[in-house]
Amino acid sequence: MEFMPRETVDFVVNMTYHDVTHKAEIYELLIHELAHNVVRSNDHLCAEFYKEVTTLGAKLAILALEKPELFNTPSNFSQRLKLALPARAGAASRPDR
Repeated sequence: MEFMPRETVDFVVNMTYHDVTHKAEIYELLIHELAHNVVRSNDHLCAEFYKEVTTLGAKLAILALEKPELFNTPSNFSQRLKLALPARAGAASRPDR
């Protein structure tokens, strides 16, 4: 399958099973999905996917250190996301996040 270059990318992610109050979980998901987009593969075991996940994680860490204001303020996106999420019955907390 050949992929065509794109100017923009739209991600549609079902957030029902993700807790938007745990920033680490959301960043993990973002990095994971962006890595799929960059390597254009759903194979979690390919070396390119692993390398891209670590590269994106490192870039995100550098961005957080250089521009912490991007990470410390509530965004309009997070407010809209909270409004759009259905209540999760019996959702377990994730203390590791």
